[in-house]
Amino acid sequence: MTSYAHHGRCHCGNIDYDFVTSKPVTEFAVRQCGCTYCTKQRARYVADPSGELRITYADEDQVGRYRFGQKTADFIFCARCGVAPFVLCETEGQFFGIINTNSLDEADRVPAPEAPHDFDDEDSGDRLARRRKNWIGRVIINSAT
Repeated sequence: MTSYAHHGRCHCGNIDYDFVTSKPVTEFAVRQCGCTYCTKQRARYVADPSGELRITYADEDQVGRYRFGQKTADFIFCARCGVAPFVLCETEGQFFGIINTNSLDEADRVPAPEAPHDFDDEDSGDRLARRRKNWIGRVIINSAT
């Protein structure tokens, strides 16, 4: 099976990542969340449950985390430049992730997203189960600091 490593980062480079998946960027199934935060960010997301997300923080003190609503996920953003390249969720001792395709080096080649999804009716158990099933199942975090 062919493997692709898609590189992305925040604007200033403090948060850097590689998303390893079996799909080229042109075949991504891009999703939009209809929540107010994601709508205001104009975020577009992609994940692969069998993929891998390799994260490197140059200065972890400049990495912010934002939680709201049910507080089941951390929107990771750079405190220097403000870009939120991915979302992480920890459940049952394992991290799951989903990347914001706007932060990919190849963002201009990413297909248009599906219509926004509304997850407001999900309880936290259903939400976590959906993430375990659909999000990136292997997340590796390295910090230079």
